[in-house]
Amino acid sequence: MLLTTESRVATHTADGRHIGHRIMNTDAGSLSSWHTKGGTMKRTLVIASDMDAAEMKQQRRAFEAAADSGGDVIIDMSAVEFLDSSGVGAIVFLFKRLTAAGKSLCIRGAKGQPLQLLTFLRLNELLAHS
Repeated sequence: MLLTTESRVATHTADGRHIGHRIMNTDAGSLSSWHTKGGTMKRTLVIASDMDAAEMKQQRRAFEAAADSGGDVIIDMSAVEFLDSSGVGAIVFLFKRLTAAGKSLCIRGAKGQPLQLLTFLRLNELLAHS
C-alpha cells in the first residue's frame, strides 16, 4: 500500500510568514510531498527503489495521485539504479496527463542506466539542469 501515513508540515520564512505547506505520505520507502509557493503547487515523488514492473505496480497510485494533484510534479530518481519499460511508461503517463492539464514534469537525480535510457529515448528534456 502506498500513501498510508500522512503528516502535514507548515513552511515559514525566517521572519515567520507562512508560505505554504507540504503533506508527506510515506510507505515502502516512497515519499510524496506537496509544496505551495506563491500559489503554485508542486508535488515531489521520491522513488526509493528501482523503477521496474514490480515496483511500478506498487507505485501506480502515487503516480495517479501526482497526475491529479493540480500542480507541477518533480520525480526524484536519485535512488533509482534501474529503469525498465514499466518505469518509462509511468513517466510518460504522468507527462501526458500533466501536459494535458497545462502542468509540467521535471526529473531530478537520474544517473547511470536510468539517465542513459532517458537520454536514449529523448526524454532528457524533462531532466532538471543544476
